[in-house]
Amino acid sequence: KAFPLHTPEWAAWRASMRAPKVSGRWVISGTQLGRGRIYGEMNIEPTGVEDEFTTQTTLFYVQDGARTTRSGRALIYTGHAWRGRTESKDAGQPNELREVMMVSRDQSQMEGRWFWGGYDEFGIDVTLRRAGNETTVLGLDRAALRTGATGERVRIFGDNFPADLTVRDLDLGSGVTVKQIVEKTTNLVTVEVEVAKDAILGRRDVAVRRSVATAAFAVLDTVDYIKVSPEAAMARLGGDTHPKGYQQFEAVAYNRGPDNKPKTADDVSLGPVDVEWSVEEFLAVFGDDDKEFVGAL
Repeated sequence: KAFPLHTPEWAAWRASMRAPKVSGRWVISGTQLGRGRIYGEMNIEPTGVEDEFTTQTTLFYVQDGARTTRSGRALIYTGHAWRGRTESKDAGQPNELREVMMVSRDQSQMEGRWFWGGYDEFGIDVTLRRAGNETTVLGLDRAALRTGATGERVRIFGDNFPADLTVRDLDLGSGVTVKQIVEKTTNLVTVEVEVAKDAILGRRDVAVRRSVATAAFAVLDTVDYIKVSPEAAMARLGGDTHPKGYQQFEAVAYNRGPDNKPKTADDVSLGPVDVEWSVEEFLAVFGDDDKEFVGAL
């Protein structure tokens, strides 16, 4: 009953299943805990073996400007389950990285996670979109803009931005005005924006002509509180034979949102913020000393 061999969903998928046709160029948007937003592209080529592909991937880390390249192989099972591995010799990158993604039914998008570590605890959450001749907006270089801001320079990442792009082709939502285009290439547009003092708080879409990145950034007037994410994590497994486990924490800022009340359902995440970290004992019994054994930041 819990894990049946036959289900209506599997029957529907099996009836429409077809060989994966994913060769070509794909654009990437993703996030990694501790390193922020990542954009890039992947070129996929068939090997000649059914459902098997080689990949060449380029990634750009917005937070520190790092660039890296990876090469690998992948198999696609039952027309939709991507399982891949890539390698990189670049400094600061894992030598081997595993990929688990799901290919959409129309084979225009893939979503999943690329991960590494002793317990697969490090990774990048990714979305891939098939690149074509149309303009594609992936996102911004930041998570939020403050009300009343003037002269803010914002980078818009994407693909196939037209050479004749003008301010009229750009829309960052209500209360946010694009004053001028500072610089543009086929995959990056830098603009100068102004945010109205009375702009409505909340998330905004970014549109470049007909392409839209939904909820790409937030408008805030102040940071109302921060939370540590995740709220809890496993420190280690029992015994002495297991490798060390790691956990990446982030301090995430929040704005109270349109209802003007903090810590309610409409609060707006403003993304990670830089903080100073420390560890304190959570006292459960007299003489608790767990802090001495859980590792260090």
